[in-house]
Amino acid sequence: MTLHSNTLSQISRTFMRTAVLSLGGVAMLTAAIQAQAAGRDPSEMKRAVDEPAKVLGEWQTGNEQLRPFTCTTDRIYLSGDTTAELWDTNGKQIWQTKLPVPSHFRPRVGDGVMVVAGRKGLATINAETGETLWTYTVSEKEQLSVPLVAAGKVIVGQDSWLKAFDAKSGEELWEFEIVVPRQIAYPPIAYDDKWVLMGPGDGNLYAIDIEDGSLVWKNNTGKRNWQYLRQLYVAKDTNGQDILVAGGYKDDVYGIKIENGEPLWRFYGGNFINSHMVVDDQTYFWSPTGWLYSLNVTNGNMRWRHLTDDHRASSGYKKWGHFMAELVADDKVVYALDMRDTLHILDRTNGDELKSYELPFNARFFTCTTGDNKTVFVGSTDGEIIKLGVDF
Repeated sequence: MTLHSNTLSQISRTFMRTAVLSLGGVAMLTAAIQAQAAGRDPSEMKRAVDEPAKVLGEWQTGNEQLRPFTCTTDRIYLSGDTTAELWDTNGKQIWQTKLPVPSHFRPRVGDGVMVVAGRKGLATINAETGETLWTYTVSEKEQLSVPLVAAGKVIVGQDSWLKAFDAKSGEELWEFEIVVPRQIAYPPIAYDDKWVLMGPGDGNLYAIDIEDGSLVWKNNTGKRNWQYLRQLYVAKDTNGQDILVAGGYKDDVYGIKIENGEPLWRFYGGNFINSHMVVDDQTYFWSPTGWLYSLNVTNGNMRWRHLTDDHRASSGYKKWGHFMAELVADDKVVYALDMRDTLHILDRTNGDELKSYELPFNARFFTCTTGDNKTVFVGSTDGEIIKLGVDF
């Protein structure tokens, strides 16, 4: 096995974190090294001037606190503190269903159902009609994780247990226990509807048979480094081979062999990895060091990075806000909504900022798009769906 590491991995993590937090010269020196490795100086990156966003529609939902939307080409699935709802992209509400407990996560849609989950329970709903099929709640001392819908099953973490239910009936099919007393917090993913992959926080990466819950393989190669593996994606490398791409809990993004969980490459982002996303054979993420990155999933090499915050007080650089929102992409651009209610649109091929829109409302920190390159949907802090027009 050949383990890839970028230039920054040669600098001790302790020293690097200290440098970032002190906002000193070492952080900027390492930034210059990374930029050189990517083949383009950050000063050459195109930056857009902020302009007012174009609001095309505002629609009130039945919630005061919205969770991230799930969008298809013509539908918006949403949930919040009170209801689950389905809307079309022209502002027509198709159905609304009362929730047994508040939701905390993005709705999962698949196999004809919409699963809405919170930390204390979930509801499985007919995605076409809004009829509640079944619900599941836990005790005051227990907690659920983000669910997965795959192969006709709803799969969710409950404390140290991963449980699978029949998506239509709610019948419990199997359960798998990790090392107690770890809490399964981040969502698992399905691989080819045959395995469930998860890195729940006990230092292991698991592959579990999706039909019976038996262990396929377990790997703790990254135990000292990755702890949790969050925001997992299965992608194809440039050779057409499947690869698992995972955001680590401790500053790294990993490329991992699907067959056995062995790391293929590791990219050190300099600080906590946030808003990680994979589209096609590229992965994108933001680091609090002040950079938004694009990597090649085949080898972890950096394609480009865009400076979001020059930490030097004398630089005069226009600072973006930090990110809580997941990055979103379509076939041409990456959408990045920062915590200053500004939507940045970057070219996927080179990282240039094509547009920067100031939102005229306080946003919940998520976006979704239907892939038409013309509209973006954002939730407001007043429980509204806001439809924005984009032009790049």
